[in-house]
Amino acid sequence: MAGGAIDRLLRILHLRTLEESLALLDKLRKNVRLVLLVEEAGQAGAVREYVKTLEEKSKGKITVEVLTVKLPETTPPPCLGAAMGEKRFTYCGDLPPPLFPVVVQFVLALGGAPAFRCLEVNPPPADITLFVVSGLPCIITGYTLAEYLYCAPQASVTIINAETLNRRAGRKVISAVPTLVINKAHVHVGSVMSLKELVKILEVKSRGGGEGA
Repeated sequence: MAGGAIDRLLRILHLRTLEESLALLDKLRKNVRLVLLVEEAGQAGAVREYVKTLEEKSKGKITVEVLTVKLPETTPPPCLGAAMGEKRFTYCGDLPPPLFPVVVQFVLALGGAPAFRCLEVNPPPADITLFVVSGLPCIITGYTLAEYLYCAPQASVTIINAETLNRRAGRKVISAVPTLVINKAHVHVGSVMSLKELVKILEVKSRGGGEGA
């Protein structure tokens, strides 16, 4: 899916387009250091090209370090991550074009770009893992979690490409997407359309209720 097609899709969803998102990178209030983890040389693939785009559009506010490491079987390479204080974001697995705008939202959130509003919402801290493919429900949920990362005082969000994970494991580890694993204990299957909806899900899970609790 070409960049123009992705942006048309995002407009239909009333989400910030890739073009609009990249234009905000030079407005980051804090510098962002990205770490790209690979298991062997040349494994970064398209992710490295995406990172170059982030570096260029940010006009020096984004830097990247590439490290070669051995990752767990549950962590498909390449992994792109960053941290800022009590907030952390990681994306692991192949990064198809429709999911690149999602990653950009997290960079904007960590860098404090004027791109989010946290009105009448007080998100609780949480460690969330989101399993995705490049479909609409996953894209929408990714945007919601980026807003959560921006608004929450403390948060960790990991996004894992379910197709890459299943291929690495040689079996279907994840069969439904989007799937959220909250605080490594509670599961929610299905899209999350807004920050308010996510906060309600987190509150229910914290009380031990809901699907997979």
